[in-house]
Amino acid sequence: MEARVRVLVLLVIALLALNLALVAAYASLYGEYASLRERFARAESELRILRGQLEYYIRVSGALQQAPPSSAARSLTFRAVAVRFSEEGCVGEVLNMTVSLVPGRGRVFVATNPRVGIDLQTSINVAKEVAERYANVSLEGYDVIVTVSAREEIDVVDGPSAGAVITAALIALLEGRLLNSSVFVTGTICPDGSIGRVGGIVMKAIAAAEAGGRVLLVPKGCRYDYVVTYREVFPGVYIRVGRLVDVQAYLRRLGYSIRIVEVGSIDEVLRYCLV
Repeated sequence: MEARVRVLVLLVIALLALNLALVAAYASLYGEYASLRERFARAESELRILRGQLEYYIRVSGALQQAPPSSAARSLTFRAVAVRFSEEGCVGEVLNMTVSLVPGRGRVFVATNPRVGIDLQTSINVAKEVAERYANVSLEGYDVIVTVSAREEIDVVDGPSAGAVITAALIALLEGRLLNSSVFVTGTICPDGSIGRVGGIVMKAIAAAEAGGRVLLVPKGCRYDYVVTYREVFPGVYIRVGRLVDVQAYLRRLGYSIRIVEVGSIDEVLRYCLV
């Protein structure tokens, strides 16, 4: 009898030991499972992030495609208006410009013929960025060359005012289109594609009209400009007087029929310029 009891006790102890061992093994396995589950969740989260980044870079690379090899060397010639110094003071001037794209390293160059004192470097860099974004094309493998021609050597007062028309020309070049030769543009180009204010609107409008222009696009708020008149205060003594005028009405009184249109963005410029 006692022998049976001892056997049962030993059996119970063995079963308890086995149960404890199983519990310990289960606890260990559960701990490993929990750790693996946590690591899996972390890996899944990282994978989602990587997938999102990959999709983003695919979209970017798809949006900014290199200009096609068939367009290895292209150019577009157009006209721009500026204000230059003269013996009589500042006057409007029509400049001939050519924008060319040639294989290169994304650089910007300015050439003048004959010597034309004009600051275009910053404007062209901004124009290039805006044109790339608008046309969804990267010009990283191309150099932009802007050539400025005039009838004689001159010093231009406001080179940055050609930024808007240079941007329009670059976009036209990238899209295989032309610019309307009867539409002139004056205005700076801003990185967000907006058109910045400039001066000398009356002088530029007269120059554009005399060159056959039918429309002059000006920045928002620039339809009104100052004209200088001379008033006699004493016999033979005159003083300069600045007077704010509506450029459109002022030109009509001078016999010019060119239309003044205010624009605020490169999109508006292109609606009038592209053909």
